[in-house]
Amino acid sequence: MVTVYKTNNKASQSAIQYLQTNHIEHQVKSYRKNISYSLIMSLFEKSIDGIDPLLSKKSDCYNEVKEKIYDLKLSDLISFILKNPTVIKTPIMVDDRHLVVGYSKDSIRVFFPRN
Repeated sequence: MVTVYKTNNKASQSAIQYLQTNHIEHQVKSYRKNISYSLIMSLFEKSIDGIDPLLSKKSDCYNEVKEKIYDLKLSDLISFILKNPTVIKTPIMVDDRHLVVGYSKDSIRVFFPRN
């Protein structure tokens, strides 16, 4: 099952609609209500390209620290994200093996069942 962590943005709405249209079993959770240390660690563990794909480069808080963000210790980075949750792109879609951040029809295909 895919878990979608959403915010109130068009990308989150589009991702959920795409999953529904394609009959992909999913549950929807509020990103803001569910952000936690363990969620962030889980995202880091599943990201094959490090933290870069997770970061919302359009976020004001990202622009304030973009020069230093890659030099932060892991604990400091997680604290920063918990204090500034908009630095992470949404929607976030995860299952037991995959992570997709943002909305892309091509990327979401990893959740299609294999027959």
